[in-house]
Amino acid sequence: MIVEKDDHVFAITEAGKIVRVNTNEIRIQGRNTMGVHFINLGKGDHLRDISKYEEEKTENKDDKEKEEDEKKDKKEKDLEKTIEKTIEKTETKDEKK
Repeated sequence: MIVEKDDHVFAITEAGKIVRVNTNEIRIQGRNTMGVHFINLGKGDHLRDISKYEEEKTENKDDKEKEEDEKKDKKEKDLEKTIEKTIEKTETKDEKK
């Protein structure tokens, strides 16, 4: 995933943990590093989804920008559905316990 300055990145785990980070808060690393620790996973937990969200622009838009916005809207709706499903799955697991 390629991100830009001021993008927001969401990470969702199987257990329902959601982390939102502004890319400005992530340190830039050199080539010889191990990277950046983004999310702590509990024992047995796994990353379910990671996605980028950008704020919607409201200025004049040409057709290409409108098409890109529609794709972003769909991606945002898909992310919301994933969050809802993950939360429902987590609640169902909690109820069974």
